[in-house]
Amino acid sequence: ESATLGIFLNRPTDWITYDNNDTGWRVWYGGPVYCGMEKFADPNTSELLCLHSLSSAEARYKSKEVMKDIQYTSFQNATMLVNEGMASADDFVVFAGYCGWTE
Repeated sequence: ESATLGIFLNRPTDWITYDNNDTGWRVWYGGPVYCGMEKFADPNTSELLCLHSLSSAEARYKSKEVMKDIQYTSFQNATMLVNEGMASADDFVVFAGYCGWTE
């Protein structure tokens, strides 16, 4: 059985999540799967996906390609790249939840 994952790209929210350095990250609504507000209490356990267009080798290593020049990674990897000075929080769009279906 194969599965497909997608995210809504045009659903901003008023939600903010914070990394371990108290940097606030705006969260967009990615879809109805795994999207309860309680998930944002701890960014280390949240189901957050981050889209970006970073081209460094480290960013690409920590990410999966979606299409040419667009990748996604976990919130944990995004905060790691920011903390290591390889990116800024503004380089990412953070999504809570996703759309998923099986064939």
